[in-house]
Amino acid sequence: MASLSLESQLAAWEASLPVERELTDGSQIPQLQQVADEMVASGLATEAMKVVASEPKRWKETLLCATYLAESAARMAQCPPMHITVVHALFKETKRIKKSSEHKSGQDLVRNKVAQLKWLFEKHAPAGSSWNYLGVDDGCPDGSGKALQAVADKEDYKNV
Repeated sequence: MASLSLESQLAAWEASLPVERELTDGSQIPQLQQVADEMVASGLATEAMKVVASEPKRWKETLLCATYLAESAARMAQCPPMHITVVHALFKETKRIKKSSEHKSGQDLVRNKVAQLKWLFEKHAPAGSSWNYLGVDDGCPDGSGKALQAVADKEDYKNV
């Protein structure tokens, strides 16, 4: 596929993706990451980003998401080893922390964020890089901090 024009390659990647980004559908994340990995491997991540971002209404929103992932991954690979801390205020996030099977607004937020960070750091970050994810319970009345901690404990996450 290397001989295809960038436009043709973008169309092929786009055809493999759902039309809309559905945050309650965790199966979309690996699809987006796969396309992003292909963009990075092809060396087209930056060019793809420029084309898709310049005309976002022309392309599926999922292709735009994949190009953002690819651009982030490609740039991260160029950096020296790093440590990143993601800080997430948890005010009224309990519904999003749940799985979609547990609540209609459930996004399995913690597991998905951890999966995204693992993908980025295990595949694209320089050796010696690390991350952690901090949920800050800012007095939420619905127990968001406890919900995040329950997921972290259940999954035995060491850096959450």
